[in-house]
Amino acid sequence: MYTAVLLALAAVLALAHSALASPAIYRPFALSSALNCRKGPESGATWVKRYSAGEMVFVACQVRGEWVRGNNIWDLTQDGCFVSDRYVVTGMGNNFITDIDECLPGEGNRDVCIPYPCKKKSL
Repeated sequence: MYTAVLLALAAVLALAHSALASPAIYRPFALSSALNCRKGPESGATWVKRYSAGEMVFVACQVRGEWVRGNNIWDLTQDGCFVSDRYVVTGMGNNFITDIDECLPGEGNRDVCIPYPCKKKSL
C-alpha cells in the first residue's frame, strides 16, 4: 500500500518538475519566407520540417548560431526545430526578443538541448 502511494507521489512530482522546466512563454510570429526548420541553429543541420511563407510559428526560445544574411539569431519553434530569425517577423532585427528565453547550448557542441531547456532572462 505504501509503495503504491509513494510511486504515485513520485509520478506527480516528476510531472510537476517537467512542467516547470518548460518555457513559460511561446510567442507567435509570421514567417517572411518559406524555410526549413532544422535540428540545430545552422543551415547545415538536418531539416525536420518545412514552413510556408506567412505561416505562424510559436517561438519557445532563441540562441545565437550561424550568420544568415546579417542575423545570427535562431528561434526554436513549437515543433522542436530551429529557424533563422532572419525570416521571422519579430521587429527586433539581430536582437533577442525581450520576453523570450535564451536557449541553453548543449554540452560540448553547438547543438541546443531539445526539447528546449531555457535559461530565464533577468529583466
